Amino acid sequence: MKLVRFERGGAAQLGVVDGSDVVPLEKLKDEFPTMLSLIAEGDAALAKARVCAQETDDRVPLNSARLLAPVERPGKFLAIGMNFRKHAEEGAALGFEKPKQQFVNRRANGDRDRRSIGDRGLMRAYAVPEWRRA
Repeated sequence: MKLVRFERGGAAQLGVVDGSDVVPLEKLKDEFPTMLSLIAEGDAALAKARVCAQETDDRVPLNSARLLAPVERPGKFLAIGMNFRKHAEEGAALGFEKPKQQFVNRRANGDRDRRSIGDRGLMRAYAVPEWRRA
């Protein structure tokens, strides 16, 4: 089951992708007003979403739906940097040295350091130990 957030009538709404359609979870909007609230309830919420999607006739064509970021305000953002040759080449063009090991970048809500790769910061870069890259 693929959960999505999409815009409908000028407001964000939760939905489930069903083939080439999005099935709005309109009946659950009071119980789960946000994706984070649905995620927080775990398997029980997913079961409710599944049942709601099966019982709803309302459909929005996926190719015409305006999809939004899946999570409103993620608590943290994790990314792997320079993990393939093309990315390393792009970094070299910006003046970055080719890394000897892979980087994992983390940014949490509330971080004061808002530098990006473009101004030579790597959010908070951590080298991944060799034994963890399997």
